[in-house]
Amino acid sequence: MIYPFLIYGIIVWGNSYPTILQPIFKLQKKIVRIITFSKFDEHSSPLFRQLQIIKLADLVIYNVAVFMFKFHNKLLPSIFDSLFTQINKVHRYHTRNAAKESYYLPHVRTNYGLFNIRFQGPKVWNSIDNLIKKNSLNELKKN
Repeated sequence: MIYPFLIYGIIVWGNSYPTILQPIFKLQKKIVRIITFSKFDEHSSPLFRQLQIIKLADLVIYNVAVFMFKFHNKLLPSIFDSLFTQINKVHRYHTRNAAKESYYLPHVRTNYGLFNIRFQGPKVWNSIDNLIKKNSLNELKKN
């Protein structure tokens, strides 16, 4: 019942200050404890694993990674085509990041820029293993 409310627009609002996300994460932990009939002070990580529920911070990374996979494979509407720039389009010489099909991290001056999808998308995509990037969307979701 709660999952759709968590993931709605998570790409936009999920990359924010930890102090803003902390109350939502606390509610997520409280819900997991209620579902498992656990004590209110029981450690929540084993409960998340037991129920196979993704924590809020990991949920943000997961959804950004899926978005970037769809962007990279041109599965998004054409309005998104100019949102990110691959490193091999920035300069002509061959580098390791260009070989990994990485994206250029734009220069940001503010925290707003750090939390923006234009920065977080390439940051998450560049951190994914190259073998996982080459697989299908279902394989990416599993990994």
